[in-house]
Amino acid sequence: MNDTGTEYVAPSSAVKSGGIIQQLAEIKQSNALQHGDTVTANLCVQFQKLCDVNRANEVSCVARRNLQHRKKECSHCHTAQ
Repeated sequence: MNDTGTEYVAPSSAVKSGGIIQQLAEIKQSNALQHGDTVTANLCVQFQKLCDVNRANEVSCVARRNLQHRKKECSHCHTAQ
């Protein structure tokens, strides 16, 4: 994340963060099911689906932006030679 917490610095950070959050939701869902708490288990499933959608969008936006930035840097190197 950047200093303001609004953007990922690298796509890998988004993937790692999302993966950890997803694992926590899975653990919470598992515990809820073991204790017969179907309401919490269903909330975890909904949260996981939301994470999947949002994470895919965030990663693709950041990845695209980083690739565009790298492409610009590379084109500056070639024109300077």
